[in-house]
Amino acid sequence: MLPWPKEMEKEKFLAPDFTTLEVICFAANGCPLGINIPNYDDIRETEGFKNVYLGNAMPTIKATNIQFATAEQAEVLSELTASTYVVHVACHELLGHGTGKLIYRDADGKASKFTDPISGEEFESCYESGDTWNSRFGAISASYEECRADTVGYFLCTLQEVYSLFGVQDADVDKMLWCNVMNQLRKGIVGLPLYNADIKKWGQAHT
Repeated sequence: MLPWPKEMEKEKFLAPDFTTLEVICFAANGCPLGINIPNYDDIRETEGFKNVYLGNAMPTIKATNIQFATAEQAEVLSELTASTYVVHVACHELLGHGTGKLIYRDADGKASKFTDPISGEEFESCYESGDTWNSRFGAISASYEECRADTVGYFLCTLQEVYSLFGVQDADVDKMLWCNVMNQLRKGIVGLPLYNADIKKWGQAHT
C-alpha cells in the first residue's frame, strides 16, 4: 500500500516483529514510546529487525493539561491519544523505519531508474560505493530518518484497514485520524523550545 515501486524495497520480505514491553528502567533523560532496533542498516537489510512499544511509557493525558486546543478538542484528545499512539507508533516503527533500502550503483556503473510516484517522471538515483545514509545527509540524517518514518506512519494512518489490525471500530477511524494529526500539530508547537536560535540547530531529532 505504500506509494513507491517494489524496486525501492528490500529484495526479501522480512516479516515485521512487534512486541509490547513494560519498562522498569530506561537509562536516559527521556523514554520513547517505541524503538526500531538495531540502528544498523546492514543488519536490518540482511538479518531483520525488531520493534518494541514501551507500553507503560505513555503518560496519562488529562483534558485540563492539554495546551493549544479548545476544551471540546481537549476532551477528544484525552480520550483517544493513547490508543491513537499505539497505531501510529506501530506504523512509524514497523513500516517507517522498517521499510526501504539503500540502493547502490551497479557493478557495471549503472544507476537504478525509478518513476517518481507523484510526477510520474523517470529519474536515476543511487548511493555511490562507500556512501551511507549518514554520510549523504550529514547533520540532518537522524531528523530526516524520523521525518521519513513519521511520513510513512501518517500515510498508513489514513487507511481504514490499518486500524482494524488494532481492533479499532470503523466508526472511530475518522476521529482517531483527526486526533493523530492534531497531536502532530501540537507537538510541533510544544517542540519549539528545543530549537537553539543562536546556533540555528534543533536539539532533538524528532522535532
